[in-house]
Amino acid sequence: MTRNSLFAPGPQMFSGGVKTFMTNLHAYLGSKEVTVSHSPFRSRVLFFPIHFERHVVDYVHSRGGRIIQRLDGIYYPQKHGEAFEKINKPVKDIYLHKSHHIVFQSEHSRDQCFTLFGEKRIDEYSIIVNGVNKALFKPSNVEPIGKRKFKLVTTGVYRNVDMVEPVIMALDQLVSAYDFELHLVGPVVNDELKPFLDRKYLKNYATHGLEETAECLRKCDLFIYSHLNPPCPNSVVEAVSCGLPVVGYDSGAMRELCHFNTQLLAPVSQDIFQTYDQFKPELLAEKLSYAMSHFEEVKKTALAHAHLYDFESCGQQYLEIFESADTAFSPGFHTVSEDVVFLWQALKNKLN
Repeated sequence: MTRNSLFAPGPQMFSGGVKTFMTNLHAYLGSKEVTVSHSPFRSRVLFFPIHFERHVVDYVHSRGGRIIQRLDGIYYPQKHGEAFEKINKPVKDIYLHKSHHIVFQSEHSRDQCFTLFGEKRIDEYSIIVNGVNKALFKPSNVEPIGKRKFKLVTTGVYRNVDMVEPVIMALDQLVSAYDFELHLVGPVVNDELKPFLDRKYLKNYATHGLEETAECLRKCDLFIYSHLNPPCPNSVVEAVSCGLPVVGYDSGAMRELCHFNTQLLAPVSQDIFQTYDQFKPELLAEKLSYAMSHFEEVKKTALAHAHLYDFESCGQQYLEIFESADTAFSPGFHTVSEDVVFLWQALKNKLN
């Protein structure tokens, strides 16, 4: 790529899974000696997750720059009510009118956007599943279960009831049948979830740094994931990379990510946008019971697929898109005064 032709915002601008992705992407680009520009105003390629300051997008677009937008989950009426269109508007406007290429994290993410935003031609988008740092997220030798407890684990930032309540309700049904402990790794930021933490089998670790998360995953036996319509959860990709069988609901991109052990996914519905009332704890309990009763079998399958989702492959796909966009750069015609106006607007927005 042309030196400094790519601008991608730094990970410090984000949180959660997006921050993890941008951290990995910048590290990958650095390893390939791709210099990321410090300013978008002279870049030929502008890449960002979800949305970016509109005046910057407009400016780069007007100069003939190429806009690459990476889309995660979007807002939808079943969960966000009538406000979904207003909240989606900044993202949708760029998607429809400014982006030259869209990167979806999964087929499900694409289907969500196609349903609410409108379809794109096949040459206008790519599907790139998230990757992880394989030096951190890798299988390890865990002592045989024998007579010890099953070590179950789930990870994330727990904001919504669908991330915790179904798991606890399912495990409550299995307490008398199995000897287990649940490691809930990550901060619980919704006070409505606190009552569900009052279980003798549960241990909560507020920290959720990547190193700590990876270490905890490697020490556990089964991963549990409950989330409504997830587009491509890092938590699941990390668990798969650690060789853990993944038990969860057949929601969002889960069937795509866990295509090798779909028998561990509790049925929900065929809707693109499922609703929380379709998450049945008793069905999740059945899948957990199956996984623990057939542990050697499901563990063997999980280990055989731990090689999936390497960020090296993920990063290479992004780099190819950036290089293609750089080649397609078509300079627009600007006077100095026009440049000054755009830069002054950017400064005012930053100060405000």
